[in-house]
Amino acid sequence: MKKKVLSVLMVFMMCLGLAGCGGGSNSASDDISGKVSLNGSTSMEKFVNALSEGIKEKYPNLQLEAQFTGSGAGLEAVASKTTDIGDSSRALTDEEKAKGLEENIVAIDGIATITNKSNKVINLTKDQLAKIYTGQITNWKDLGGQDEAIVVIGREAGSGTRGAFEELLGIEDNQENSVDKITEIPIDCLYGFKNHPFYVINDEKMQETVDSIKEYGVLNPCIVRPREGGGYEIISGHRRKYACQLAGKAKIPAIIRNYTDDEATIIMVDSVRP
Repeated sequence: MKKKVLSVLMVFMMCLGLAGCGGGSNSASDDISGKVSLNGSTSMEKFVNALSEGIKEKYPNLQLEAQFTGSGAGLEAVASKTTDIGDSSRALTDEEKAKGLEENIVAIDGIATITNKSNKVINLTKDQLAKIYTGQITNWKDLGGQDEAIVVIGREAGSGTRGAFEELLGIEDNQENSVDKITEIPIDCLYGFKNHPFYVINDEKMQETVDSIKEYGVLNPCIVRPREGGGYEIISGHRRKYACQLAGKAKIPAIIRNYTDDEATIIMVDSVRP
């Protein structure tokens, strides 16, 4: 499977005003102080953390405040002037450039598709990969592998890596031309289903689930939908979320679907039937 590369960007919209407050210091580094906020791609987390450490060493009075909410969110934050620097794992669109955003390439990142080590399929063409991610190929036997369903895992909507991946494959991110993608979602971004009539009990069965998650991970992803005000609403998987919290997990695999209230209620009730 071929590895693709994309530019990792830092996006600026304004000049940063860093005030000097060193007074009689002989060091120019001590004269630079203030706060600089960064927001964006999770792919940039290690880079930004290393950058922060280097800046603290050279400029002890300068603080970097970083958030990693995804490329799209970071770019929107720069455009709305709620952050100083946006971190993106994709190139800017013409529309974003028209808003005054400017890009600076700081690294080259790689995108690779991987499968379980026991999978006998060792190579895929770009066309085959596109067909997998648009639901036209759903079984490994159609690619020379075993007669097993293909479980597609991808990044969340708004991810720069996902956007670059879909652009490289020439596929569009839409509901009609896609398959369910399993996304790792931070647990603190998940909220209970409104008016959920059931209770999660911390009993022996729960402890068994916690032990299983610690050893094997979450075997069945939750089903969630986008929530007004941010985050995601759990439709199926309240127990799994609680078990992950007890197991000390920061994220949980989930499938994101755009259900109406009626559709979500039916699935939520059906998921807890014995």
